[in-house]
Amino acid sequence: MATKNQPARKAGHKSRATTQKSGWPRKRGRPSAYAPEIGLAICAKLADGESLRSICDASAMPDKSTVLRWLMARGDFRDHYARARELGADAMAELALSEATAAMKPEDVQRARLAFDARKWWAGKVAPKKYGERVATEVSGADGRPIETRELPPPMVPAEVAAAVRALIAAGEAELGMPRGRGGNAARLRAILASGEPIPPDIYAALYGGRGRDD
Repeated sequence: MATKNQPARKAGHKSRATTQKSGWPRKRGRPSAYAPEIGLAICAKLADGESLRSICDASAMPDKSTVLRWLMARGDFRDHYARARELGADAMAELALSEATAAMKPEDVQRARLAFDARKWWAGKVAPKKYGERVATEVSGADGRPIETRELPPPMVPAEVAAAVRALIAAGEAELGMPRGRGGNAARLRAILASGEPIPPDIYAALYGGRGRDD
């Protein structure tokens, strides 16, 4: 019965509490937190030759961006993912070979060839060392002699490059008897070049290559 401060409800109306207790399943979004069972399911599909995009199209699977975030954050999932990719390339190569050798009608040959090329290309991209195109090139040194190999130093980070440039300019100033310049590297280098003195070999090599004009 309705009271003065509570209007009567219409027939068939259900309260919010009643609706919430009705047992209807709530709509759930895509998973975002990593779960081992979801990671294994993704890897199993990858090992069967499915692409990550097609896997993530399923509503029960996480978005592709979420999977990429998991790969960056979890080493265990990253290892399983890499192995699943290799197995997926094997599965794709086996499927391509099976379809290429299967008996088919003449009108289906072109379509089968396109499918074979697509699967071969995909396997070569996923596992280039195993299924990629191999190009053998024979080269020799001067006058047919064996090629000289040199071990290159490891790549330098920007801070190391900046420190090396500063040291090079400071050594050039000292070699020319110039006082240590002020300002940035560019201003100090311009002062060296404008001094009229022969450019120190190290700076010449850095600017033009080689160790001098007669090198």
